[in-house]
Amino acid sequence: MLKPRDSRKFDIVLFGATGFTGKRVAEYLALNGPQDLKWSLAGRSRAKLETLKKSLVDINPKSSNIDVVTADVNDKSSLHEVIGDARVVITTVGPYTKYGTPVVEACVHNKTDYVDITGETTWIKKIVEQFHMTAESCGTIIVPSCGFDSVPSDIGTLMVVDFIKKQWDRDTGEVKGTIKWLKGGISGGTIHSSLAVVEEPWGAIEMFTDPYFISPVAGQQGFSLPLYYDSDFGKWQGPHFLATSNERLVQRSYGLKSVAGHSYGKFFSYREYFSYGNILTALLATIGWSFMSAILFIPPVQWILRKYAPGPGSGPTKEQIEKGGFECQYIGEACIEPYEKSMKAISKVKGFKDPGYGETAKMVSECALALVYDRQRIPGKGGIMTPATAFGHVLVERLNAAGMELSVEALTKSKDD
Repeated sequence: MLKPRDSRKFDIVLFGATGFTGKRVAEYLALNGPQDLKWSLAGRSRAKLETLKKSLVDINPKSSNIDVVTADVNDKSSLHEVIGDARVVITTVGPYTKYGTPVVEACVHNKTDYVDITGETTWIKKIVEQFHMTAESCGTIIVPSCGFDSVPSDIGTLMVVDFIKKQWDRDTGEVKGTIKWLKGGISGGTIHSSLAVVEEPWGAIEMFTDPYFISPVAGQQGFSLPLYYDSDFGKWQGPHFLATSNERLVQRSYGLKSVAGHSYGKFFSYREYFSYGNILTALLATIGWSFMSAILFIPPVQWILRKYAPGPGSGPTKEQIEKGGFECQYIGEACIEPYEKSMKAISKVKGFKDPGYGETAKMVSECALALVYDRQRIPGKGGIMTPATAFGHVLVERLNAAGMELSVEALTKSKDD
């Protein structure tokens, strides 16, 4: 028999707590979680979990109240027992293609809300097909991609779309995003998650070629150059590592909003780039990205990377994480009549720690805390959702309060302003 949500032992259970990113999440919750938050560390090794708990007590003595529970994602009974005691699950256990599905299944079965930090779009497609309708019908909120991929892109786009609607009462046409600058490292877990995506080549090819790969409805998406100079951003624009997964996630938000009757706009489209200082840098990056994307599908290359790339648990040092940061910008253009002047809005999302680890830990934690403390205020009601459709502007409030900077304003004004 399922326990009522409000009477469960834990507000949050953190799976993968002893992994590289999991430790960052645990530290964030230990330092920033509300005093009445009831949460636990979950994993396979009690000894490792106890060691982690001791380190958390060292940075915050109140962490002595944190529970430790053992569970294995491959052990269905232990997984259901732990998840049945939780209101919300955070999991940082990747690759999600290998380890994520049993956790999602247990959460849907136990009506436990869920957040993760995956960028594995092919896996998101699978859980949408398997669990979306059931989760929606039982009111369970499942939200993948709550880290650097893809909160800035998804929430930044939402901010622009809603600003255009409020300011000018118009739908949004094109939104273009860019990473203006970024300073951060990469972990072994991220490398191995990327390899998991291309292990199923036909699914990965479909993901790269279909902008609406995980959206319930298709929309407008015309041809765009892989490399160009953008006068709005004032920089050359080229590809980057996370662009495809971010674009697909934003388009899922568009699709879910459309199905719910709150469409971004009939002609909405989204593309994302990285800002480069000059054409030569942008050209080399474009060539390099195209080459890397192609060779990752070659089995011998995959074998070499699995054998010699840094393994899960490795990543930037604490000092490097603290010195990292990023700024993303998103420009949306209102749908206008031929006689009207252009109406554009720009949103900015800034973080002041390594985006993949310091700020990702913050983002996924604040998403989980929104499910615990703001569930009556958030727009999400159930299903395989996105940060924008699950949390909306509640997440904007939380991230600003947590030290990030999210803002939106008009880039150009209509002649009536």
